Amino acid sequence: MELNRKKIDICLARRKMTIGQLAEECGFSRNRLNVLLNSRNITPASAGKVAGGLGVDITEIIEAEK
Repeated sequence: MELNRKKIDICLARRKMTIGQLAEECGFSRNRLNVLLNSRNITPASAGKVAGGLGVDITEIIEAEK
């Protein structure tokens, strides 16, 4: 599963939220969240935490299957 960083940035902008605030909402350190956001693959559980922290459905922040 791969996150779409552009979609995440849009969600952050809509919520007027920083990466640090998102990390706190997700229960990750800021450093760990940055690693996840820049990773090619992410576990479904971690993707779900990011989506939950943003208050969006997981389908709004993942890359479409190719």
